[in-house]
Amino acid sequence: QRGVLLVPGGVYTFVHEKIDSNTPKKRVFIKDNSEPVFKKKVKQATELKVAQWFYPIRRYDRDTQEIEFNEDEFLDPDAFFFRIKAPPPPSGEKYRVKVWTTDCPNSEYNDFGEEVELYPVGNDTYQTKPLYLVSDKRDTRYPLEAFMEDTGEKDDQGKTIREFRRRAFCVQLGGQVKFQFLGLAPDGDKPDRVLPVPVKKVVKVSGLVFHDSHKGTAEFQLKRARERYAQCGIRLDGSVKVGTAPAGVNIDPLNVVVSRILQTDAHTLGPEVVQFFNALSGASGVIPFYCLDYLMNQSIIDDGGAFYPAWLSDTYHAYANRILLRYSSLAPEFTNVNNQDYLSYSLGHEILHILLNGGHSTLPERQDSPAIKYTDDFGLKIHCLWSYGFGIRGIPDIVETKRISDEMMHELLQSPFCQEP
Repeated sequence: QRGVLLVPGGVYTFVHEKIDSNTPKKRVFIKDNSEPVFKKKVKQATELKVAQWFYPIRRYDRDTQEIEFNEDEFLDPDAFFFRIKAPPPPSGEKYRVKVWTTDCPNSEYNDFGEEVELYPVGNDTYQTKPLYLVSDKRDTRYPLEAFMEDTGEKDDQGKTIREFRRRAFCVQLGGQVKFQFLGLAPDGDKPDRVLPVPVKKVVKVSGLVFHDSHKGTAEFQLKRARERYAQCGIRLDGSVKVGTAPAGVNIDPLNVVVSRILQTDAHTLGPEVVQFFNALSGASGVIPFYCLDYLMNQSIIDDGGAFYPAWLSDTYHAYANRILLRYSSLAPEFTNVNNQDYLSYSLGHEILHILLNGGHSTLPERQDSPAIKYTDDFGLKIHCLWSYGFGIRGIPDIVETKRISDEMMHELLQSPFCQEP
């Protein structure tokens, strides 16, 4: 017997105000005082989404490494919870639900899960605290204050002992989240709820390296980029191949001469990079990225860059939507600072330039630049994927430069590179 469950358990997500497509903004919770605990409107979930973990963070102090959170501590718009209606359990007993993920296309993202406690919220109703899906295992382990709970026990000084209770679960787009109400007597592994984490859009990419030893690093870049875009329901399709350098082009280093046209934000390209791109023209609708040993620093291109249309003069638009990465900056020995491989988000950041067709420019002539359009919302937010290069070094995972805002997601999904799965 499963116990005394009167109403089958349900998984709930939050309802947000509708966003006008002409005025994109962040999702806003809808107030509902009839809802226990959260006081926000909810609905039964039919699918779940990877949390962006962007808006809950208000401020990060680099000196003390203290994080300040916005209202509701760490209530992300994509949070969900499990709820049941049942009579009180016997004294000393607690209702629990097992939560885990499975059927991920890459099994390494399957999360064995946890048993999560349900708390009484009135009217014989019990529910979990907010739960989250994340796209990399690092986020499942970060000991947020919001995830610390009282144990009911005291230490030698009489202070209540608190412990970390995991409420974030790793998943990959295309996987499933399963819920099994344990109640008083679990009966096997059949879950009470199974919810998909669907792919909403697909972006095609292709990677090319010119040394066998570089392939692993480029593949790691692609893996990290896939994890980042999972926040938007975007799957990056593609692989990394080892190729041969174009005949007559010196790629060790490639001389990427870029010249800026005065009083504009448009650029021209030097003959060597033009020859390189001409020899490696890719398929339509695919974003190619090339990982080279070195890029010669005779330009503003340093560790790598994205050649998005708005950055190039009209004469060079044929070479737009391509990415160059410098291997020497991406190799593992360069990317571990206090165990934070911050440069592992380089490819994801450069893809962002192409999908948004914008850069870091703050020139008055480029009012459409994301650096101007979104400065207040994410241009200066240190934990945003857009803010790569703002000096994020050796800080907690939760404020690494890998988050995506609602405004950014709204534009990403409108990119012509975003196709139906």
